[in-house]
Amino acid sequence: IVADNAGGIHAAVRHLVEHGHRAIAFVAGSPNDMAGDTGARLDAFTAALRAFDLPIERRHIAYGHHTFAGGQAAMQQIMAAQAPFTAVIASNDESALGAMQALRAAGRAIPGDVALIGFDDRPESAVQSPPLSSVHLPLFQMGAQAVDFLLRQIDGEAELPQAVKVGTRLIPRASCGCAGGGRLLPANATQPVHAAPDDRETGAESIARAMSTAVLTEAHALNAQDVLEFCRLLQAALASALTHDDETPWDAALDTLLERTEGAGDDAQIWQAAIATLADAPASWLPDAPTATQERRAAALLNGARVRIGEAMRRQHRHFVVGERWTMDRIGLLTANLLTARDEEQVFRMLAEHLPAMAIHDAWLAEFDPPGDDALPVPAQSTLRSLTAPASTSRRFATKDFPPPALFSPDEPFSLALLPLVGPRGQHGYVAFDSAHLMLYGAIVQQMAAALNSAQLYREATEGRRLAEEANQMKSRFLSTVSHELRTPLNLIVGTSGILLQESDERDTPLPDQMQRDIARIYGSAQHLTGLIGDVLDLASSDAGELRLVEEIVDLSLVLRMVEETGRRLAAEKGLEWRAEFPAAGAWVRGDRTRLRQIGLNLVSNAVKFTARGAVTLRVESSAGTVTVAVEDTGIGIPPDEQRAIFDEFRRTERSITRGYGGLGLGLAIVRRLVELHGGTIGLYSSGIEGEGTTVHFTLPTVAAPVKAAPPPVNPPAPERVVLVLGVERRAPERLAAHLNRRGFDVQAARPDVPEDWLSQLAAGRFSAVILNIGDAEDAGWRALTKIKENPAT
Repeated sequence: IVADNAGGIHAAVRHLVEHGHRAIAFVAGSPNDMAGDTGARLDAFTAALRAFDLPIERRHIAYGHHTFAGGQAAMQQIMAAQAPFTAVIASNDESALGAMQALRAAGRAIPGDVALIGFDDRPESAVQSPPLSSVHLPLFQMGAQAVDFLLRQIDGEAELPQAVKVGTRLIPRASCGCAGGGRLLPANATQPVHAAPDDRETGAESIARAMSTAVLTEAHALNAQDVLEFCRLLQAALASALTHDDETPWDAALDTLLERTEGAGDDAQIWQAAIATLADAPASWLPDAPTATQERRAAALLNGARVRIGEAMRRQHRHFVVGERWTMDRIGLLTANLLTARDEEQVFRMLAEHLPAMAIHDAWLAEFDPPGDDALPVPAQSTLRSLTAPASTSRRFATKDFPPPALFSPDEPFSLALLPLVGPRGQHGYVAFDSAHLMLYGAIVQQMAAALNSAQLYREATEGRRLAEEANQMKSRFLSTVSHELRTPLNLIVGTSGILLQESDERDTPLPDQMQRDIARIYGSAQHLTGLIGDVLDLASSDAGELRLVEEIVDLSLVLRMVEETGRRLAAEKGLEWRAEFPAAGAWVRGDRTRLRQIGLNLVSNAVKFTARGAVTLRVESSAGTVTVAVEDTGIGIPPDEQRAIFDEFRRTERSITRGYGGLGLGLAIVRRLVELHGGTIGLYSSGIEGEGTTVHFTLPTVAAPVKAAPPPVNPPAPERVVLVLGVERRAPERLAAHLNRRGFDVQAARPDVPEDWLSQLAAGRFSAVILNIGDAEDAGWRALTKIKENPAT
């Protein structure tokens, strides 16, 4: 069931030709809709120009995309083309209104300079200034025709047409140059001229048709045949009232047509044109020539009809204002309540409370099942729940079988309006209402969709927060476990293996080579694990805002010297070439030398780790106010699509995982945070090609070199070098004591649980360091630490 686009456009062109126009422009729809209304109306326009032997000027055609802004832009394009025109037809009313705005802005009067006709005859067209002439789209008749064909198909009628065109009609108003009723406006006219039958047609039928034409100019819902029958009814009623001196038929006819007009949703005012046409008609259409008394009586009846139509219009307006106020109040109250809903059940409770107050007693929500693996455009199953009777049981049904059989009895007629429930994530169902309040349903469903989406977002946010808190608690427990269960023995391993290696170097008879290599391997692995644990703890400290820098003015080259030594050793162990390019001294930066060393070691160890052959380079370059440190390798590289996230926590490239490289993916995240704490920036470059490697670089602001301090005295007093060892026994372990003694330290032992033996001396500054040798006596160690922290002097 389609509208007769071609007939409507042809009528619009013919009408403009009758006004004397020959250069007519056209605002089309969308170039992407050439198979739809756009193509049909554009083809009809060019065909009509040929039929009337008018020139086809391509500069007169532009696309307005059926929108106000598009129509405005299309009209500006046509005017800019400098091809003269005196009339415009738009593919729909919305783009016609945009074109009207563009013409006004250009100083062109409508219809004096340019005549304008739209298409669709939307309600707002008649209230423009001047009122917009338009081709009426008979939506009501199209819907009625569609239902009729559907019922005939259900009844099994075999011969049904494949397509049906429903006729359109032109509604002439002032924008095309017409007066009221569709007559051409005389050049010297200042008031509208009512439609009237041709002077040569004096029969009753021609007058009825003239009345019908005048009414249809403003009618939207009434169909042409009904209007013509009402006009015939008025004629007959007037003739009867004059003949029998009885106003009853006339009053009854007015009651009927006004009741039917208001019921259809049209304005009662449209019948003023019919009354005016009937008043202007010659009296020869009456069966008998009227007497002077009958003529006066006819004039009185017609004037009374005008008054009654005016009263009906005022009544319609009052009903409209009251209805709008009531609707806005109810919608506003529902919206205000839905805005406070935090879950779906609250939304449904509020709908059950407010919908009946809006005289909506039957409403259902059909929710699609979550999408499955079958990738169907619409899920096969849905769940139906009542919105007005929340206590009723929800029922599942096949989506294509709506309404479910149990919803209505087989012999119960029903009429439902189904509106899609669409949110930001797409359509997840639809809402079914009885068809009594169609004007309300759109706003209700929009508010309902927004409330359900807000409830879903709130639920997801709440669940996300809960999971985040659980994850944070798990992380805290994990870090606590790492700190207590792993770091202490690892420190022992690192310390012991380091002592063994150092003692082996200092002895006259060093350890056997194999044993020394094994101990070195143990020492290196333990350091690696200690570094991983340190990364985790640094991350936790950063998340808690507890990662602090011990700032001082630092010679960056001096800091990187140790990094260079470590990098050289690591590269040599893997057979890689090592290059270091930085000055012997400078640049100077403000920062924490330990953390700066950590940054450099992390980048160098990463470069060595992911490079199987080739070289690793540490480079320092200074410029005005900044210094840049770069670590370059020839390793596996980082694919471009993974580079943006590589500095995030627990991020590892797919390539490194596939190759079996270990790690937690924390190193670069810690490096980024440390660089940012120093006021710097970090980045990387990698082509992503294996063997071309990666260059990671960070830049820090530089400061002026510090002024050299005065030289120390020749014979400074030697500080006391005493180490306190707190342990379960009152003496220090022999190996530890011997190690400290060889390095010039005296050793004093005490029990951690007897603070009176050592705390006062510690507060007085006797001890240079404290070593906890507590073994399994963790509680005693923690109490000793507490005592030390609580004492202001320590």
